Amino acid sequence: MFPLMHVKAVLDVHGSLDDELILGALLPDVLRLTGCEWSRSHSAAIFIKDTLGRCHSITIGAMLHGEYPQGVDYYSDVGFKDIPWGWAFYTAWKYTSKHLHGKLPKGLVPWVFHNMVEASVDMYVYELWDHALVSHISDVYSWQVDWNVVEHMIVEAGLNLARNLKNAYRDYLTLSLGKYHDKRCFIRSLYEIARRKFYRHGIVMSLPLALFEKVWYAIYKDRKRLFDEYVSVSYDGLKHTYKEWCSGEI
Repeated sequence: MFPLMHVKAVLDVHGSLDDELILGALLPDVLRLTGCEWSRSHSAAIFIKDTLGRCHSITIGAMLHGEYPQGVDYYSDVGFKDIPWGWAFYTAWKYTSKHLHGKLPKGLVPWVFHNMVEASVDMYVYELWDHALVSHISDVYSWQVDWNVVEHMIVEAGLNLARNLKNAYRDYLTLSLGKYHDKRCFIRSLYEIARRKFYRHGIVMSLPLALFEKVWYAIYKDRKRLFDEYVSVSYDGLKHTYKEWCSGEI
């Protein structure tokens, strides 16, 4: 999922929000920018619980983000209900099979275009929330966080930080939330994400930007329904994970 949905899930499940919860809610994705492998970044709470503490706000935020324990990205990327696909992959497949049939390699399309589904959910949250809160989330310099202590504890936990953590957060939020206010720029950013993903598989994406935009707007217009649907398939599981984590059963 994109950043605002991660923060909103923490607020909805934990019941409150502070700067360390925001930091934790975004930590697994930021760790990817610092050179940490996906399998470790998206299980970050398992590593940091012994240094920061199991019930520390950063740990709680990271736990509700990841794939293990089963957080937001588990339901979005791995599986939900009895479907062995993440919700965003499954949903992307339904949209793209209608608009892109025969135009791109079929097997890669859900993986590449699931970001559109996640982005539409985030745009719904962006449009729903007070922009003062969004501005605060976007501005790491406004957070009341001791960055040196956090960075030290994450390194102590054995997670790779190949660059300055605060700068990594700044860059991550600039790349994502920094473009939300400019719809044209945001679409081009999504297009670049898709192009790079195909390129990793040796495929040059020749999809015209106009057709890409058509798919985006087909998904974007359903953003409220998609947000509600994601909440319906994930929040019960997130609350269960949260309860088990806080009771020490995980």
